[in-house]
Order: sequence, then C-alpha cells, then structure tokens
Amino acid sequence: EHGILPISMKVPTLAGATSLAALEELSSPQATKEAIATVATVTLLAATTSISNISAALSSLHVPCIIVLQIQLLFRYLLLSFEEARTITTAYHLRAPSSKKIPLRHWGAIIARTFLRAAQRGDTIYLAMQCRLFDARRPLPKAKRPTPREWFATILFIAALCGFRYFL
Repeated sequence: EHGILPISMKVPTLAGATSLAALEELSSPQATKEAIATVATVTLLAATTSISNISAALSSLHVPCIIVLQIQLLFRYLLLSFEEARTITTAYHLRAPSSKKIPLRHWGAIIARTFLRAAQRGDTIYLAMQCRLFDARRPLPKAKRPTPREWFATILFIAALCGFRYFL
C-alpha cells in the first residue's frame, strides 16, 4: 500500500533537510577518518585547555553568552556526573569485593542512583552559585592575548591536520 520510498526523500536535520543520498556518503571510509580526526581534535582541546579559557575564546569569537554559559554548565555537570558514578561504583565494589564486574541486573539501580545523586548535587551547586551572586546576564571575561609560543603551536597543529588530511 505504501510502496518504496524514493531515494530523493528529504530527511530533516539541524542544518535543514538532507537527502538520503547525502546520508549514504557519511558512511564512507573518508567520513570515518574525518570523524576520528574531529574527535581526536576535540579531545586534545579538552585535555589541554581549561573550560574557562575555552569559554573566553568562544566569547571573543562573539558566540552568544547563553550558548557559552550552556557549554560551561554542561561541562561542569558532566564532570559531576562522572564523579558520582565513580563514587557509586567504588561503593559497590567495597560492598561486594568478590565481584570483578557489576552484574547487569544491578545496572538500572546504579544508573538511577547516579542520576539522582548528580541532580541533587547539581541543585546544591546552583544554590551555592546563587549565594555567590551568579548572574547569567553578566558578560564573560575577555580572552587573554595569545603568546608567540601558542601561535607557533597552533600553526604547527594546523599543519599537522593538513598533512593528516593530505596523506589519508
């Protein structure tokens, strides 16, 4: 009754509509290499730069303050969630030292407990931010000027990415 969908069907995405043929190109080996390079670059950036410096750089690029604030809070609350998960898994292993892995039947309770504890701790942190007169409308601090050493490292990193793109 419905028949076969045409290949030119449009799929809604954040950037607009994309055809299915374009989505098939995303599964190519080149797209996989580019995805790995992107994840590696973001991981390197997150490992070497503090969230405050990233936020200052984003604000100097005129990214709206609300988006920068969302990125800051997301980063901090993700770290909070990871810390709570580590605490709960450590407590589980202390109560059951003979088990090397957490059984699958206990995962639901552990994930729920982690979520609830992280949400409760997040509320506590938000109250502490309000006590320190946190205001989301206040502009973020400006980024400091990069040093010549940082410029050299940036140019070297871009050259390495270009070499990676050329040879792969």
